[in-house]
Amino acid sequence: MSSQPSQNTSFNLLVIDYNQSEQSNWYKLFSNCVTQKGQKIQVEQAGWEEIKLVSNSDYGPLLELKGKNDSIFKQQRQDRNFTPHFVLVRNFPSALHTESYRNVLLGLMFANVPAVNSLDSIYMCSEKPIVYGKLKEIQKKLGGFEAFPLIPQIYYPNIRTCDWFEENEKTLPQQFPVVCKIGTVHAGFGKQKLDTKSQFDDFTTVLALYKDYFTCEPFCNVEYDLRLQKIGDHYRVYQRSSDSSWKNNWGAMKFKPHDTIEERYKIWMNEVSKMFGGLDMFTLDVMKLKDGTERILELNDSSMGLLFDFEAEDNAHIVELVMKKINDLPHV
Repeated sequence: MSSQPSQNTSFNLLVIDYNQSEQSNWYKLFSNCVTQKGQKIQVEQAGWEEIKLVSNSDYGPLLELKGKNDSIFKQQRQDRNFTPHFVLVRNFPSALHTESYRNVLLGLMFANVPAVNSLDSIYMCSEKPIVYGKLKEIQKKLGGFEAFPLIPQIYYPNIRTCDWFEENEKTLPQQFPVVCKIGTVHAGFGKQKLDTKSQFDDFTTVLALYKDYFTCEPFCNVEYDLRLQKIGDHYRVYQRSSDSSWKNNWGAMKFKPHDTIEERYKIWMNEVSKMFGGLDMFTLDVMKLKDGTERILELNDSSMGLLFDFEAEDNAHIVELVMKKINDLPHV
């Protein structure tokens, strides 16, 4: 298949990243990289929305990347054709207003292109209920809530539960306030704090007009969030808080790195790294409550954000991880 490079040719790396900053300049970050057989890494960088794709079973994925006249990267100022041998995914394959790029993701999966994180895991992580189910599996393996305090949730396909089911502790939240999350939300969007049962009922009648599923979980009195980050074999933990929003990842943010990593956090990260056949990089968000307890909130895969103070260092870890994965390929 032509998507596999022959010897003494360049090795084509597609980085899916819409960010326009020197910290996210993957052309520069991979500029001095070569494979173990001396193939120079040829990078193209684009967001999901800039990719046109056809995947041919004989010739591999054929991509056209849309040019941007105002791009700070000169390589992106015109349309480019590209056939990737490997993909680094740094953006979630959907956006606000129900925009989804999973058909492009499926085209890369059709061509069986290797990636960080794996395209299979990117697909599975594109739906939060699937991720939550896997986190519940880890909770059971580690010994229950005390060992892995995953926040409890109720999942609703959409229609109000009270229309079909008896209202009880199994079908409706029993204490308020609660937080409802619409679909697969990220970056603080699609979340609503509801203080009463009446507000919850009103919320579900609005959602009944749309197709999105939603989840409901207890609202927690949070002191701060912890972000547990793993990139390859490198671990990092830092806390974040917001003086302007209950979401803690929104508004006037404050960050504080932790110099030491508690052993239970490493255990959690090591277990999460096994999900979906292996997650090469991810973050796990943990709420530290005012009563001293913790709740594991959610998992973010390779599209996760990086702490600005360590972004250059963490991007270097990503480059190292990608090069290791490339060099481990059987044909490189």
